[in-house]
Amino acid sequence: MNAIDDLTPVPERDLPPERFAELASRLLRDIEREQRRSSRGRRRARVAAMVLIPAAVLAAAGAYALNGTRTAPQVADEVTCYQAADVNAPAAGVPSQSGTSLAAMCRTAWTSGSIHWPVPGAAPASWVACTGHAGGVDVFPGTDVNLCRRLGLQPLPPGYRDAAASFRSLASAVSTRFADGTCVVEGPAARAARRILDAHGYGDWAIHAKGFSSAAPCALADLDPVNGVLTLNGWIRPKLERAAEAALDADACGPQAALLARVQDSVDAAGFPQWRVTVDHELSPNWPCVAGFNPDPGSLKIVLAGHASRP
Repeated sequence: MNAIDDLTPVPERDLPPERFAELASRLLRDIEREQRRSSRGRRRARVAAMVLIPAAVLAAAGAYALNGTRTAPQVADEVTCYQAADVNAPAAGVPSQSGTSLAAMCRTAWTSGSIHWPVPGAAPASWVACTGHAGGVDVFPGTDVNLCRRLGLQPLPPGYRDAAASFRSLASAVSTRFADGTCVVEGPAARAARRILDAHGYGDWAIHAKGFSSAAPCALADLDPVNGVLTLNGWIRPKLERAAEAALDADACGPQAALLARVQDSVDAAGFPQWRVTVDHELSPNWPCVAGFNPDPGSLKIVLAGHASRP
């Protein structure tokens, strides 16, 4: 089964400029709401992590609404599955997959409870795919061939199946090269990134680098198919990252002083006593745990972040 055969076909059409402006305004409001709602910390982000994640408003949302139609390669990275035919409905995002239909991916997201918990009944049999309002592809339950137009979205671009397979191959190669436990410094990382892009047919992509320093010498790679850019971001050494993660995996909850001491001890034992462990908010009885951490190489701090309740 290919990636799109079991979707309701949607006719192509042009989106009026005034509709783009309306979407831009709405999406920028969504971004502001998401920023107010959550200051979650994060562990290290991974290219092509094959797990379902809560859908969030992406930074490129406003740009999409203004820039109009996108090509298949520009939307080949992510799929967002919605509970209802509404861009404000509960949703879950997952990286695109080769050899798996969009409908099958969304049925899995539905039945696993990733879209909504508890699972709201049997998964829909039919789905409609549109170019995503915030990047990637948005997939909604239903059979309405006019749904994309009604939601102010473009239809799925021609050639999406092949573009998604190509992008997944690229993402896999990038993830393998910049894998956990390795530290590829800026110069070799840029050369490796160029070889990978050229080998997978993305020779016209640009490579940007930022955030490298003696405290953050290791490359993380982020793929931006909309703008055709692979960005290399400076990151902390794997040994330091593992030390902070191991302490939080063992117990990410307070009392606050004890939590800070546990993580600091792990960081010190790994050979990084110059790094200090802090927390970005006071722990409370309702939120006694953190969800992850953000390193601050400039100040040599591991900042525990994200309001979380006990498991």
